[in-house]
Amino acid sequence: LIFFGIVLFSYFPCKALTKHLRHLRRKMDIRDKILDNEVTLVAQFLEAVKDVETTPEEKNEVTIVRFLRARGHDLKAAVKMWKDSVVWRKNYKVDELYRRYIAMRSGEIPATPEFLLLEKYGSGRAFGKDKSGVPIWVDRIGRVDFSGLIREVGADNLLAYMV
Repeated sequence: LIFFGIVLFSYFPCKALTKHLRHLRRKMDIRDKILDNEVTLVAQFLEAVKDVETTPEEKNEVTIVRFLRARGHDLKAAVKMWKDSVVWRKNYKVDELYRRYIAMRSGEIPATPEFLLLEKYGSGRAFGKDKSGVPIWVDRIGRVDFSGLIREVGADNLLAYMV
């Protein structure tokens, strides 16, 4: 799954933050804003990566348009960036980490002590999904004692939680 990250500063009041996130859920649907030239590029992109084994989420039009826009609609650069992303996601086992995170949050599997500390003192939380089905992740960077978290849960657990 692809995360859309939002960094919010610590001065955001809770009510304003909740209202803003509800607004994001309603408004964020990239499919409504795909341009005509992007439809052709998406088809070319899919043709270029048809031999790459990956999850359906990584080959959906929303994800592809984000990569194309990130590289100024340069097809070769977007394909390279996407392939690098797929390799990174496999190396860090992002999909497995996300499934484990959701299972611990829902209680399907017991939460580890490290997970509980990160949930209590960590900087971010998943906050539902946008209209495209992409999870929204909110980080409040200014409220985190990273050195304390690393000391208590370890750098690897912190990295896994933030991925």
